Amino acid sequence: MQMTSRELSEALGISYPVAAGLMSLLEEAGLVRVVGKKTHWGGKGKKTKVFDLSTPITLDFVKLVSEANPVPVIQSEAV
Repeated sequence: MQMTSRELSEALGISYPVAAGLMSLLEEAGLVRVVGKKTHWGGKGKKTKVFDLSTPITLDFVKLVSEANPVPVIQSEAV
């Protein structure tokens, strides 16, 4: 499946900046790739990247957050 960040935002019901950031993150990680560029309907401005999303991707945000921000262990002394 191929889609742009705008199409992804509409499909998932999220804002465009969030979708674009997600696609950039996945591209940097090598999980998606740019397969082309699409011209806007007006034909002006920067072309939109078209991403290949043919590989299923599962993100475990709980694991990512816990590894990035480990919970500090607080030891209390019994009184």
